[in-house]
Amino acid sequence: MKVGILADDLTSATDGASPFVSMGHRCLVFTDYRRSSPENVAIISVNKASRAAPIKDAANRARQAAKSLASAELLYNTVDSTIRGHVGAEIAAALAASGRTTAIVAPAFPAGGRTTEGGRQLLHGVPLEETEFAKDPLHPIADSHLRSLFRDIPEAEIRHLGLAELRVLKSGELTADHRKLLIADATTQEDLARLVESAADPKSILWCGSPGLAIALADYVGRADDTTLLPLAAAINLFVVGSVNPLSREQCSRLMSTGTVRQIIIDAEVASRSADLAAENAAAQYRQSGTSGDVIITTSDRGTSADPRSIAIALGKAVRAIMEHYPVTGLFLTGGDTAESVLNELEIGSLNLLGEVEPGIPVGRTNGPHPVHIITKAGGFGSSNILLKSAELLRGLWLGDKK
Repeated sequence: MKVGILADDLTSATDGASPFVSMGHRCLVFTDYRRSSPENVAIISVNKASRAAPIKDAANRARQAAKSLASAELLYNTVDSTIRGHVGAEIAAALAASGRTTAIVAPAFPAGGRTTEGGRQLLHGVPLEETEFAKDPLHPIADSHLRSLFRDIPEAEIRHLGLAELRVLKSGELTADHRKLLIADATTQEDLARLVESAADPKSILWCGSPGLAIALADYVGRADDTTLLPLAAAINLFVVGSVNPLSREQCSRLMSTGTVRQIIIDAEVASRSADLAAENAAAQYRQSGTSGDVIITTSDRGTSADPRSIAIALGKAVRAIMEHYPVTGLFLTGGDTAESVLNELEIGSLNLLGEVEPGIPVGRTNGPHPVHIITKAGGFGSSNILLKSAELLRGLWLGDKK
């Protein structure tokens, strides 16, 4: 195994692996962190499903997953680029269990507008606590300083690597100076590439970051010829959008404006009270509107009483109810909780990644005699046309990069 990837939700597991797929490596994503990992696959990515878990449970999952992937030549722990989740606790647990000496934390994703400056995480130049992520229902961001994520680690064991110092580093020159944690600034993809290239001993490091760091690590590992992205064809495609991120809403609108998909809306308040009832209503909408052609499944606007977890479960149950009776062979899943719920309902334990629709947005395929092609995307990722591109790919009409 060349690279082991530890992720706190499903979309992080897939977008963390996708840069390696683009470099031609065979990647396998496990939806359950307790499954054993085969050694004959170059890239193994494991979903700990820990972002929404209690902090002690999240740390235990991180510890167990890190131990199982400790033999990897490179070990990469995904970090949400808006630092949601139990970032500090999971990194500390994974570092202790992995046998690595130092964790390098570099969550910048410049292509997505996420940068790290002065040890603070910014979104389009704005500190996270001043953005919409300050109101995240599960993990509201109150402090964009990365140091605040690691309150249990003494100051003497932490080093901050600023831009000026980073940009003059030479290959193999960077050491942690016996520190347990190194927090790295980065505002460009070139900064992240230099960070990886400058490491004196990359194998001794627990690399912690978002898709930007994954791209840099994939470039460091180099190219292989294990996979090829082929044109795909599907009878029916379902686009399941559980994210309420404004960008996801815009992406939905662009696809619906083409007139090529039908929309099914799951009532968020009903789903919060009964996921089963909401799923039954969605399946009934599908039958009543016709049973052929592509469908986009969204949720209504959410009030203060809406329960995000119940809504994700309802989306998963709705997909299963449709797929039990109709030939769905393509899925587009937006939002980590949504993707995880759908795959759990369909009892899909792993995905073979085939390529990327856009950076950080992979397409994979299930195993078995009736494969389903699945595209996963974090809520705030992707261009405004990502659903249009994905629809073309899943319909077998992939025409390349459309701006």
